[in-house]
Amino acid sequence: MPVFFDNKKDLLILMTLIFFHLILISIQIPQDSESTYFEKGVFLVFSPIQHGIVWVYNKTGEILENYFLLRF
Repeated sequence: MPVFFDNKKDLLILMTLIFFHLILISIQIPQDSESTYFEKGVFLVFSPIQHGIVWVYNKTGEILENYFLLRF
């Protein structure tokens, strides 16, 4: 990678993720009554990932909440 990207690697990753997130949000806007194969494919791929992230987030919150309840 060029030297320019070494210093701003985190920013580049963040901007890329935001870009893809905006694309996924824009795909969800209903334009007609039937989903396209592209939409179905995108949701088929990203739905398990989203459920996994939400599950980890919820479990982490539960663990921290239980820890603080034990400590205080």
